[in-house]
Amino acid sequence: MTLFQESREIAAKDVAGLFGYKPRTATLLCQRWVGKGFLETTDPAKKSRRYKLGGTYAPIVDEVD
Repeated sequence: MTLFQESREIAAKDVAGLFGYKPRTATLLCQRWVGKGFLETTDPAKKSRRYKLGGTYAPIVDEVD
């Protein structure tokens, strides 16, 4: 949730930086999270793909603020 407190949209590189993962690992993790509904793709471009929290999880960020 840390990433979403700073911005409503993130990229896989943000996940990589937070967890110390390699970019490819972070990209695969984001794809899995999209499949599970945790994230939704907001920009489908391959190099600049962006994500936001899925509808069920988005209100949690507002509670944490």
